[in-house]
Amino acid sequence: MPYPTFEEHPDTFNATQVPAGQDAYFGVAFRKDNTSGKADNCQVTNLVWVDVDLVDHPEFSDGLSKAGLLEATPEDLKAMKAQLLAWILQVCAAHDLHVRAAVDSGHGIQAFFARRYGTDHADTERFNKALALLLGGDPKSTDVARILRLPGTLNLKNPKRPLLVEVVHQNPEAWVEDAALGALPLPEKPAPVALPTPSPRPALPAGSTKLEVWAQKALADECEILQNSVEGGRNHQLNISAVKLGSIIAAGALDEAQVRQELTAAAQAAGLEPDEIPDTLHSGLTHGKKSPRDLSHVGQEQAAAHGVIGKGRRAAVAGDDDNLTPQPPSSGVYVEHSCYYIDRPRMNKGRIVDWTPERLTNFVWEPALKLNHSGGMSGERGTLVIRGAERYEIQLESRVWNSRKDLLEAIGGYRALCITTNNADVAKIADYIAATYPDLPVAQGVQSYGLHKHQGQWVEVYEDLTVSTFETPPLFYSGTPVDPGSKAFKAPRLGTDEQVEAARRAIVKLPGLITPAVAYAQLGYAAASVFSPRITPYLGNRLPFVYVAGERESGKTSGAQIVLELTTGYSARLTKASGMTAYQYDIAHSSANNMLALLDEYRPGEIDDAQLRKHHDLGTKWRGTGKAAKDLAYELNAPMIVLGEGFTDDAATKSRGVLYFTRKADRGGLDGYSELLKLPLWAYAGHLHQLARDLTDEDHAARMTAAGDLAGQAIGDVANPRLRYALTYIAYGLLVLQADTEAIPDEAILSTLREGVHNMLEGGEEGVTNLELFLEQLCFALAKVPNPQDYVIPSVNGTLILRPRMCVDLVKERYREQAAIANAKLFDKYAKESSFFDQGDKHRAHDSTLWRGQRLRVADVPERCDVGLLESLEKSMRPAVGGLGPM
Repeated sequence: MPYPTFEEHPDTFNATQVPAGQDAYFGVAFRKDNTSGKADNCQVTNLVWVDVDLVDHPEFSDGLSKAGLLEATPEDLKAMKAQLLAWILQVCAAHDLHVRAAVDSGHGIQAFFARRYGTDHADTERFNKALALLLGGDPKSTDVARILRLPGTLNLKNPKRPLLVEVVHQNPEAWVEDAALGALPLPEKPAPVALPTPSPRPALPAGSTKLEVWAQKALADECEILQNSVEGGRNHQLNISAVKLGSIIAAGALDEAQVRQELTAAAQAAGLEPDEIPDTLHSGLTHGKKSPRDLSHVGQEQAAAHGVIGKGRRAAVAGDDDNLTPQPPSSGVYVEHSCYYIDRPRMNKGRIVDWTPERLTNFVWEPALKLNHSGGMSGERGTLVIRGAERYEIQLESRVWNSRKDLLEAIGGYRALCITTNNADVAKIADYIAATYPDLPVAQGVQSYGLHKHQGQWVEVYEDLTVSTFETPPLFYSGTPVDPGSKAFKAPRLGTDEQVEAARRAIVKLPGLITPAVAYAQLGYAAASVFSPRITPYLGNRLPFVYVAGERESGKTSGAQIVLELTTGYSARLTKASGMTAYQYDIAHSSANNMLALLDEYRPGEIDDAQLRKHHDLGTKWRGTGKAAKDLAYELNAPMIVLGEGFTDDAATKSRGVLYFTRKADRGGLDGYSELLKLPLWAYAGHLHQLARDLTDEDHAARMTAAGDLAGQAIGDVANPRLRYALTYIAYGLLVLQADTEAIPDEAILSTLREGVHNMLEGGEEGVTNLELFLEQLCFALAKVPNPQDYVIPSVNGTLILRPRMCVDLVKERYREQAAIANAKLFDKYAKESSFFDQGDKHRAHDSTLWRGQRLRVADVPERCDVGLLESLEKSMRPAVGGLGPM
């Protein structure tokens, strides 16, 4: 995309003029002249921008520090920036912000947006600050005089490893409206916050056990954290605190009524509205109570070295009060004041005369679960406690204890300090932790999200949570997070019975708002996706798609988004096909095991049809192996609804799913949609996922049989196993919803399946064949050549002789790799097996000359195949006197 120019400032500079060994920058806003680069010499610009650095997004940079990123390999950085770019585009799309261009700056992404017109510098900087807040960008890069790295040059922050600055995304038609920018919040100037001081350890009340004291302090700590939470994170913190305390309630150490009362008071003090609190509190406590906390270690304190910290670590040798000798600590590292300490020997004339305590950290690590990754590595999940006040539930790999640098890269972002500079001290801390927590429960890593069977029970694994009936989570997700921090892979929230019942109304009402067959197909497919690991073994490990085509404003996307939220709890897993590269497609849909996704605005050619086939076939190849990646290839097996105004003619792609059409006349009114969107759709997702976990194997097998019977009734005697599998998948999901809502009759299920069969087979007994698609491609190709008689010759009335090699070469030249038939021998084979080609390799033309080729009876070609041009050619090329009779 060329940089704009104006008459007084011609674009006479190019990247090759940059002196070797120097970085190069450009001013986003034009300067009035060359006297100054400051804001008062900048012209008004219609561009706004944001500079997003990897170091500010540890979720994409593996937590590397700025120094670590400078040493990272170009390949690793490229993968990190690709994920960062995909996330930026996704977030911007969700806020109706269309990116005009994005630049890989070396260690981050710079995104540019074009407004319809420029106004003044104040608006530019205001919008820049809002974008920086939204995307975690550099607030220092928001001024109108900002200079940014010039594409085509090198980033030389590490001269030994120069990085190319290049444009990685551009859309010349993209505009951003001021209304969308104005809707973004601006950063607030933070009020000064006093640093929290550690709470004094409570005295042991008379008659109280150490467990009771510990539990009451845990409650007080969570209330304090919640009360001090900031706007935007209060509801989330309430949920976290409720989950933690719920596990302590389940262990019998806290009274639930007291917890509810005190958390409610703390939430109100933090600023939450009274009507926001009960649902979140109930959901968090319910989750927490499912996993009672192991409190057996409470009260078992590590023995101190020898008495108190500080002076006087002397002990008399038994029987000799005058011979006082300093005794070594019983443990090299110990905990005091919620920090790690170590005793250093104090020497005098080569002898140890005392031991002096030295603080090593401002944190302690309280592991609760040992993690065994599928690749052989291990780690722990637990609580990082900073200065005794701040508590963070995180996951640490065992390798972080290899050095101070590794440890700080993992936990430095939580304001954790490692005061010691000695790697040996870090190793001693790790050894102390291992000795203090020797018998942690163990969880095994899996590389895909969704349902997994463990010891005869179904467990659901998400990025943020493992849902099971086991006392501690037996599994966890150990693959590379696809979209860290987003809602796309988070566990659905639990709703109350009333909220679930309200959400059920959306299932009943949706068929009245869009074409009924489309509504039922989307509902059935989405519900089945929750049960996928239990269904696909019955379907040859195949995971079909649903394709929905229709005009704009026909309700196809609106209906699919409602279905997405009903079955996943969020609407985050929606991507736009327009402008998406194959790599971005892989990032958006990889490792998404059994989690529904929507691909919207599909058009043939926007996402190459081969990409859709790869998505399906790789998922089939590796499904059931327990592996999400093989030979560094992603497992592309997310259940997916593909939405677009039109759909491909590629028979191989269509065979991977079922096609439905929306009718604009069926779309409901705005009031109907508004009513549905006000319902707590998210609540049904948690309920549906619970059904998937709790369903017995016997009931599941019976439902599979019923679904297969319905698919068989719909498809009849047609031998099309892929279509039968897809119909069975949809039928299974509809049977789930039928049993749960009692609102979907068998007739509606069967009618939906039959409409899918009709759309796929177009009224015939099979889909469009390769030979029929080849004839349609040949029609188009012949229309573009001046001499069609070189390729086809009229024979007896209503027939044409096709010269195989010439026709195949013509179609290959026009369609390249998308040619339906690319081999003349294969064309001959298909023609001889077809019912609308005459037998034999030689036929007479209208003038009685003998030609080698295949003779097509044009009128016998099935109606689903459009060969109108061949009919016209046959008539126009025939002499007026008429043709020969049959031979």
